[in-house]
Amino acid sequence: MATFYRELYKSQGTTVVLKAEIVVGADFAKSAANYWTLTLTRIPTDEDYNLGETVGTALSTATRDLTAGVAEILYDDATGFVLQDGERLVFKRASTGTPAALTDAKVVIDRQRLVR
Repeated sequence: MATFYRELYKSQGTTVVLKAEIVVGADFAKSAANYWTLTLTRIPTDEDYNLGETVGTALSTATRDLTAGVAEILYDDATGFVLQDGERLVFKRASTGTPAALTDAKVVIDRQRLVR
């Protein structure tokens, strides 16, 4: 198993994340033997990526196809979750077997910064 991390956002001040979706550029067929597990992780200030808290729901291509151009939800809650100043939101991909590449994958985040 290989795990890859991508820092998506580092909060400057207090930020509320309301929604996060992944969109792939090419169709990705599910496979019980070769798949990705996709999650979002909130990382405290200056902590290692392995020490964060998973937010939202894990999406697994073991049980679900991904269609090009169609958004799949990683997190969706109208109340959101808070990132404090310096905390980071990280996208985590963990492979099982040898899954195909996620072609032109992008994560879209809906957030709002709280101003005092």
